[in-house]
Amino acid sequence: MAVPTIAGFEAEAARVGVTGRIDIAALGTALPHDMSNLPTTGAGAHTNLGYISDDGVTEGRDEDNQEFVPWQENAAIRYEVTRSIVTFEFTLWQSTLATAGFYYGVKADDMYLNDDGSVFFDEGGKPDVTRNLLTLTVVDGANARRISLPAAQVTERGEVTYKSDEMIGYNVTVTGFPVEIAGRTVAARRIFLEGWDTTGLQEYTAPTP
Repeated sequence: MAVPTIAGFEAEAARVGVTGRIDIAALGTALPHDMSNLPTTGAGAHTNLGYISDDGVTEGRDEDNQEFVPWQENAAIRYEVTRSIVTFEFTLWQSTLATAGFYYGVKADDMYLNDDGSVFFDEGGKPDVTRNLLTLTVVDGANARRISLPAAQVTERGEVTYKSDEMIGYNVTVTGFPVEIAGRTVAARRIFLEGWDTTGLQEYTAPTP
């Protein structure tokens, strides 16, 4: 009797999210399409949200689906995903104007500087849930991947704990909403630099600004 061949495994293709970063930019900023460094000044500038807790970043899916079971059957004959959005959950470990504004939903225009150097802002009945371009970059040695959410919004906020043996952190869940870009609906863009066999793929030409 013939024995099936067990092959096709590549240990070097296994990845670990060793390190990375999360950047935000203004809504409408052009999505990155490669692994180049993100601009930090001028139009389309990105802001690094700094250290993330040792739990890293968890990517999730919030999906609805519909099964179609005909009258004559007791099992579905068709299955459709009717809604699918990408979520990121992470905890920010740096306290800056950017992270405070991101967590509390406050714009820089609503923050005030005192003579003693302190900054204050007021929280209203509900936060200003501004949408941003959010880009997660994950690096594993010479391999990297990047996920951009063109319209990302903080949709859940965890508790902030003040203890002597625990880092003050801002836990957030971010949801990526779809937008129209060049006639296409885009909820997330994924970029991989992982040594894949790219034979047969068409080359990308960036549009003229």
